[in-house]
Amino acid sequence: MPAHITLNYPFLPGEPVNAATIDQLRDLFSRFPPLRFSLIEAREFFDTVYLAPKPSEPFMELIQAVVAQYPQSPPYGGMFAEVVPHLSLAQSENAAELELVLREFAPGSEGRLPINGFAREVWLMDNQKGRWEKRLAFRLGPPTPG
Repeated sequence: MPAHITLNYPFLPGEPVNAATIDQLRDLFSRFPPLRFSLIEAREFFDTVYLAPKPSEPFMELIQAVVAQYPQSPPYGGMFAEVVPHLSLAQSENAAELELVLREFAPGSEGRLPINGFAREVWLMDNQKGRWEKRLAFRLGPPTPG
């Protein structure tokens, strides 16, 4: 899986993503402008070390819009009361391993953060073949003429 900031996982588990859903997603994401953001620092929550995007609000707006459109598909199956936009660096149920990642990441990232980013599209990912692949891309912002 390429580096990413998750908006909704699992998306519509057990339901096929059909042409109507694709059209709805295209329309939904076209209402949001492309996002400029920076990955500012490594943080930790639950079982994950991650890079935090700043500002995080545009990502939260996208997450909330998907939930409003598909209330049957809450992010992470509704497991968390609050969703934190993030780019995962490492996951482990072992707290000591996560602390080690954070300690080793700090000197290695010195002078390399923040990382500036620009998101122009949202990807619908699929792992039907046993590995994650980009199935579709939805442009942020209105369609370009022509």
